[in-house]
Amino acid sequence: MSCNCIKEKEQWAKEKIEVENIFNKPVESVKLKHRSYTIENNQLTGLVLRGVLEIELEGQKKPKTIDMRFWYCPFCGKKYEEDE
Repeated sequence: MSCNCIKEKEQWAKEKIEVENIFNKPVESVKLKHRSYTIENNQLTGLVLRGVLEIELEGQKKPKTIDMRFWYCPFCGKKYEEDE
């Protein structure tokens, strides 16, 4: 990956949760989920971060979801490259 934003955001979230004592227990780790890796010719070629939009429709109990993929870091804007 071309930036450290994900690791930095995970660390930031861990520290914030610990300081605010949100769960009343020590935090072992915080991981941003929904990472996908691209593979070409049997080699890992890149990282794609995924997000999910949840859409509530009037008169419908279960929300609809739309999968989103980010080829650029949503935090700093750098293009994802091969994971280092």
